[in-house]
Amino acid sequence: MIAEFLASFVLLFVAELGDKTQFITMSLASRLSAKAVAAGVLLASFALTTIAVVFGTALSSIAGQSIIVEIGAGLLFLAFGIASFVSTGDDDDGEIIRAAPGPGAVWMVFAAFFVAELGDKTQIATFTRASTSEYPLAVLVGATMGFAMSNLLGLVVGRAAAARLSARQLRALSGTIFILFGLSYLWQALAPRAVELIQ
Repeated sequence: MIAEFLASFVLLFVAELGDKTQFITMSLASRLSAKAVAAGVLLASFALTTIAVVFGTALSSIAGQSIIVEIGAGLLFLAFGIASFVSTGDDDDGEIIRAAPGPGAVWMVFAAFFVAELGDKTQIATFTRASTSEYPLAVLVGATMGFAMSNLLGLVVGRAAAARLSARQLRALSGTIFILFGLSYLWQALAPRAVELIQ
């Protein structure tokens, strides 16, 4: 059981290094309270790994091929990005960073992570481990912790960036990251269909 826990932890920790969700964490951590980001990351980590362990094969297959999921993800990230650019907050970095970790901020982080990782390689990796393990609970706990710890590194990096950039720069950086992810999701969803129509 301990071996399964450690193997799952290491697998998910390494798989998330440099992944899009780490960059999302950095972006969110530069604008929201650390508690809100951490809570959202932990909730999303648990939800995603639970789904992977329980419904891995079916969900991965559906999410990986569903144009609705891809378009929904793209529109969600575009909305986050636009909201960052149209923010009316002032340039007091401290005020933004110390913003209360309200439910809205936590669920914003949760939604961003959940949509970004739905059907991603980390869910597939978690399902694969669970499907061949005698201890799915150990896989669940190890994968959740590995996923969360890797992304919490992004929280640390994002907070460090916040100490060196103005609030306006952080909002622009955050908005750009979200918009790029949104456009990439929409491209993945629509480009193949566009090519089929042209042909």
